[in-house]
Amino acid sequence: MIVDPEEFAAQVNYLAALGRMIVPRAFSFAGGRVLFVGHEPFDAWELASLLPEEVDWREQEDAPSGFAPGLVVLGREWYTTDSLRSLLGEIEGSPKVVPQEGFLDELLFGHDWWGEEVESLRRITNEHRGLQIARSVGVLAPVGIGAKPTAKAKIANPALVTPPPAKEVPRISEKAPTPGFSWPSTEVEETKGGNDGEFALQARSRLNELGYNTKERRPVRWPILTDRAVPELGLPKVASMIAWFCRSRKQQRDGRRKFARAIGEWEHDLDRLEREVYPNHRPRFAWPRSEP
Repeated sequence: MIVDPEEFAAQVNYLAALGRMIVPRAFSFAGGRVLFVGHEPFDAWELASLLPEEVDWREQEDAPSGFAPGLVVLGREWYTTDSLRSLLGEIEGSPKVVPQEGFLDELLFGHDWWGEEVESLRRITNEHRGLQIARSVGVLAPVGIGAKPTAKAKIANPALVTPPPAKEVPRISEKAPTPGFSWPSTEVEETKGGNDGEFALQARSRLNELGYNTKERRPVRWPILTDRAVPELGLPKVASMIAWFCRSRKQQRDGRRKFARAIGEWEHDLDRLEREVYPNHRPRFAWPRSEP
């Protein structure tokens, strides 16, 4: 193979310039804890691969109990609205919460969306479902986006409080409202997002909606797979998705150790499906691999 010296030098210089730009900012995350919640437009492991090894990062489904991140990175697709609201409402401390776009903007260009670039966070919140939920539970309040609900003051003796004078209520016309006019509301409707046609995202989300989670005990997971997931999604899709879980975690830096428990549970389920369900399945299909 003949290597053009000038082309090779240009590539090295480009990589060096790229390293000088990214490395100092990447190491500003060193020693911190990062929690990746959801996916899209990137998978969590793709973003985490940009971080130095000194960063303790986890994905939502694999974070140990008591994991207290300083930074939460939100994707545009996650399992359910209730699960995200519960996670954000119960998370310990007051972590910085940004979308994947904000994480990359800070990592690559040094733009802090909880600092001088807070307007970027404010703008994207209007069309990002995850950030809208974050705003509703108050975790964006430290940067002035939404506010935590305040408890109503208790009144020692309500009978001693003089009610304000009644205001005259204007007469409401019985005339039908103007077509196309919607009465304004203080509630923001959560936007729709993501590409529901993507196989991996759709299957991943649906498996979770059906109750499949490696945090559940094996006797609980098995009927979820055989009585719910396989009849609805089909054995090929369920097996492929579980095998994909294994491969994607193993491919991550230190993934085999970091996700050892989850990988072990996925491989157990995959092996049992192959032994007990696959032999009677028609038509036949190539059984997926759990190794990268």
